[in-house]
Amino acid sequence: AEVQRQVHERFGEIIVYHEDQVDALAQLSRSTRRKLNCAIRMPALLTHDLWRIWSTIDAGALKALCLDAVDFRYISAEDDLFLAGEPSSEALYIADGQHLYTQTPSTSMVDEEVSNNVLGDTWVCEAALWSMWITVGSMTAVTRSKVFTICARKLWDLIRVTPSVENMAITYARNFHK
Repeated sequence: AEVQRQVHERFGEIIVYHEDQVDALAQLSRSTRRKLNCAIRMPALLTHDLWRIWSTIDAGALKALCLDAVDFRYISAEDDLFLAGEPSSEALYIADGQHLYTQTPSTSMVDEEVSNNVLGDTWVCEAALWSMWITVGSMTAVTRSKVFTICARKLWDLIRVTPSVENMAITYARNFHK
């Protein structure tokens, strides 16, 4: 019954495509596509203090981050953003929508199941950028939402070749765990 309900509801939803699925974007020049990608991703990055500082130190590094390590996708209601006990290699910026974050005693240091509403304009799983991270809770979309992700491996690839932000990023990573 749940499968049928979700399939029926999703066929009635407006279809939202990932940019890789939009053929018209492939017709744009590379420079125009890069400008468009930065215009879409940069406002999300600049909601976080670290990336705002990067923008003042090395705007080119932040642009490279946008182009190489940041992605975005639309999440349908009832989709899982992540499940408890899974490795995570990306931080998520929830731009809009409503989500439910749930922790249980089997994967978290809680005595009973705990659930919290998570609204838009929120960063989650940032620890995945600075450590080998296993999620301790699950997050499910309550409403359709737009989510940006930063891939940890691609972030560190960029940090290693960008001396202007390397020391700051390493210091931030160390301090993140304190």
